[in-house]
Amino acid sequence: MRIVCTSDLHGYLPKALNFESVDLYATPHNLYRTYSSPELPGGDVLVIAGDFSANGKLYEAVELNRWLGTVEIQHKILIAGNHDACCAREDLREIFTNAVYLQDSGIEIDGIKFYGSPWSPRFLDWFFMMDRGSDKLKRQRDCIPLGTDVVITHSPPTGKMDYSRGEYIGCELLRDRILTVKPKLHIFGHCHEGYGTAYNEHTIFVNASLCNDGYKPVNTPIVIDI
Repeated sequence: MRIVCTSDLHGYLPKALNFESVDLYATPHNLYRTYSSPELPGGDVLVIAGDFSANGKLYEAVELNRWLGTVEIQHKILIAGNHDACCAREDLREIFTNAVYLQDSGIEIDGIKFYGSPWSPRFLDWFFMMDRGSDKLKRQRDCIPLGTDVVITHSPPTGKMDYSRGEYIGCELLRDRILTVKPKLHIFGHCHEGYGTAYNEHTIFVNASLCNDGYKPVNTPIVIDI
């Protein structure tokens, strides 16, 4: 199975066949969004690991769904991130008709088990956040089922491509759960500076952030075969 990984689009969309606009979200209040996004590679499953929106608005989810309908990848999966306020305020499963939206839930595709969760350790006043190290966050991490092949979270685990502006922002509880579950693949974003891949003896780790720390869409979606 070929999995195309991306995250942290922040209003930009990778170029896809038969889609007339790369930058759907340019408005008079958002004119800095003038950069072209990278091409979207082909594959079997497209995964978007949160922060698809620029402003957290419902219309951004609607337009993302429209774009997803043009992507010639059979299966699409997405989760929310801390910028995606619309997902925290409403049940968007009826909006995302062209993808599977996971929120502390899973799906099996061709024998491969996926599980998605949007939560990150708290900082500032964003969405889908819980206090670092709290029992509540631990219960969410413990919900990642044993036997999961692909874990999708917005937050990175501590120690894997999570260094941002002088500190490690990953989740210790997530690191511990990933070491227990031992998925084949863990996809995340959130830390734009951490774009890239790493691995241990059990798991490939992918920080798939499309945008860099300056919120410019300069990173190519990452393709992983499992």
